[in-house]
Amino acid sequence: VVVEARHHDKRKGELYCVRIGMHVPGQDVIIDHAGPKDHAHEDVYVAVRDAFDAAERRLEDLARRKLDRAVSR
Repeated sequence: VVVEARHHDKRKGELYCVRIGMHVPGQDVIIDHAGPKDHAHEDVYVAVRDAFDAAERRLEDLARRKLDRAVSR
């Protein structure tokens, strides 16, 4: 997991980008979550939460696809 301050706005503050790297059997999964443009990710905790939510969705999608392939065989 990498948390990076991406942009510094004198009026608003820093925007955080969170990158999560995982290995699941057969592939690497990279989540690179830069966040919305509405400055919600000035709060590092919000940026981390959103990145882990995106990671959870990606893993659920991979599991669903794997199950669909297994059933269709």
